[in-house]
Amino acid sequence: MSSRFLHSGLLFTLLLWASGVFAQQASLEVKLDTGLIAIGEQIQLTLDIRAPKDARVEWPEWKDTLVGKIEILEASNPDTVYNAGLKTVTQQLTLTGFDSGLFVVPPVVAFVDDIAVKSRPFLIQVVTYQIDTIKGINDIKRVQEADFGWRDALEVFWPVGVALVGLGVIGFIMVWLGRHRKRKVVVKEKPKVIPHAHALRRLEELQQQQLWQSGQVKEYHASFSEIIREYIENQFGILALEQTTDEIMQQLRVVNIDPLLKEELQRQLMLSDLVKFAKHLPLPVENERILRFSFQFVEQTIPNEKEEEKVAEPESEGGKS
Repeated sequence: MSSRFLHSGLLFTLLLWASGVFAQQASLEVKLDTGLIAIGEQIQLTLDIRAPKDARVEWPEWKDTLVGKIEILEASNPDTVYNAGLKTVTQQLTLTGFDSGLFVVPPVVAFVDDIAVKSRPFLIQVVTYQIDTIKGINDIKRVQEADFGWRDALEVFWPVGVALVGLGVIGFIMVWLGRHRKRKVVVKEKPKVIPHAHALRRLEELQQQQLWQSGQVKEYHASFSEIIREYIENQFGILALEQTTDEIMQQLRVVNIDPLLKEELQRQLMLSDLVKFAKHLPLPVENERILRFSFQFVEQTIPNEKEEEKVAEPESEGGKS
């Protein structure tokens, strides 16, 4: 009797171990080509399931809408790529929205060998066009033909003539000075803002302001998001101030940053997005953690190279004629 219980216990332990290994291999990732669209525009949502090559993958049964007013226009057939004992199954959804607002999309759930795998949640913002309802709708004007006389030609082309004369005078003066003066040209670069020094100074100012402690939680997270995005833009050449969190993380894939640091950056940026756009109210410990992480992220991504001042001198000096 005890032998049966022993075998059952070993089998149960083996199943738990196997499910844990499977959970590490199977994953579901989502990628948006942009998180901000105008009403009626279309965006592509890409879903990638990574799983063992022999695993059975079951996609969700897509309906007309993904969430709220976000509609699914088209769902592509899944495409599978095999690599080193694993496979990646990809499906693309074409989405649009006809009502403005910020929509929080919950995790997408698929099944791999009857085991659920979930993606992370993400945001889609739909904005509308501003229409002046007071002026009403004006009819289209017909094409108008205008007379073009010599006065009009003079008015158009006289600045060009003045500019050419001015360039000629400037060129003559430069040639004359080059022949009659010995001079040393020192070219100094315009002082640059050191990205990490500027970001750390702004983070210290944010810490001293104590915004979330005084109830200004949204302003606190907006300031954090702006400081970190500005630092990423200045340090890595990514237009982070004009991009969504998903677009920033997509471009940071090729940047040499610790993967764990990237994951924490994504979590903190998404938390700030929820506070700014979805009226999410974080816990005090989350507010403290986001500032500690900001200092950590900047300090751990400081480059080792030192900035040098460039001094350019002409190869030869002309003598007086």
